[in-house]
Amino acid sequence: GRGGRPRPRRRRAGPRRATARAAVGRLPRPPPGAGGGGLGGGGEGWWLFPETIALMSFLAAFAYAGGGGNLNFAQSYYIKEKGFGMGAYAPKIGSITSSSMDERPSLLGQTFPKTKQNKAMWQQWWQLVTTEHRLVFWGGGIVSIVMLSVLAHALVPEGVTTEGLAFLYSEAATLAVVSPLLGKVFLLSVATMLFSTQLIVLESTSRIISENILLIRSKTGNTWSQTKAFFTALWGQITLGVMIIISGFQEPHFLLTLAAALNAGAMMVAFILIFFLNKKQLEPEFQPGKLRSIGLGIATLFFIFFVCMTIWQGITG
Repeated sequence: GRGGRPRPRRRRAGPRRATARAAVGRLPRPPPGAGGGGLGGGGEGWWLFPETIALMSFLAAFAYAGGGGNLNFAQSYYIKEKGFGMGAYAPKIGSITSSSMDERPSLLGQTFPKTKQNKAMWQQWWQLVTTEHRLVFWGGGIVSIVMLSVLAHALVPEGVTTEGLAFLYSEAATLAVVSPLLGKVFLLSVATMLFSTQLIVLESTSRIISENILLIRSKTGNTWSQTKAFFTALWGQITLGVMIIISGFQEPHFLLTLAAALNAGAMMVAFILIFFLNKKQLEPEFQPGKLRSIGLGIATLFFIFFVCMTIWQGITG
C-alpha cells in the first residue's frame, strides 16, 4: 500500500458468524402491518376478542392488566411511606426489629385548614401524585405490555399453540437458535420480572390487609402496631401460597381466575365507595371532576358485568 503500510485484508465470516446470521434469518417474522393492527386491538380474523379464548380468561387478563386492580389502592400507601403531602405526618411501617413494632397507629383521617397557602400546597402535591401515577402505572404499564406482546408475536412460531408458561420456553428456544446464552439470559430476565412482580403483589396486598386487621382489632380495643399487622398479613399470604403449592397445584389456573373474580368484586364495591366518599366527605374544590366521575362509573359497570358473567358461568358450567 501507499506509504509502505499494508492494506488490511477483509476476513471472511467465520462459521459462528455465518451460523448466527443464518439463524437470525430463520426467526419468524410477523406480517407487514401486524404490529399496528395489534396495537389497535385487531388480529387475524378478529377484533378485540379472539374466538379461541374463553370469556372468563379474557376478562381475568383484562382485570389484571396494567396496575392490577386492587394494587392501585396501594398507591396511597406508597405516597404515605414517601412522605408526600400529609403523608409526612402519618406513621410508617418499619422493620421487625425497629421500635415501630410497638407504635399504635391512628386510624382517624385528618384534614387541614382551608387557607390559600394550604390549598396551593395541596394542588402541588396532587399534581406530583398524578404525574407519578401516569408515568409509572400508565406509561410504564403500556410500554411493558406492548414490548412483551411484540416479543411474543415475533418469537413464537406461527401456528404453535401453547398453554401456561410454555410460550416463554418457546420464545427462549427461538432465541437459543441465535445463541444458547441468549435463550438463558431471556429466561433469567423473565424469572426476575415474575419474581419482582409477585414480590410487589405480596407487599402491596399485605399493606391493604394489615389496615383491615387494624380496623377490626380497633373495635375490640386491642390494637396492634402497623408493622406487626403488616408482617402478619405478609407471612400469612406466604404460608397460604406454600400450602397451595404443596397440595399439588402447579399452574393454578382456577385459582387465578377465582382471584380475578374476587378482585373484580372488590373493585366494584371500592369504586362505589370512593365515589360517595369523595362527593360526601371532601370539600367541593377537592372533589373529582366530571371526567373522573364518569371514569369511575364506567369502571364500576365493567366490574359489575365481570362479576355477573363469572357467577353465570359458574352456574351454567
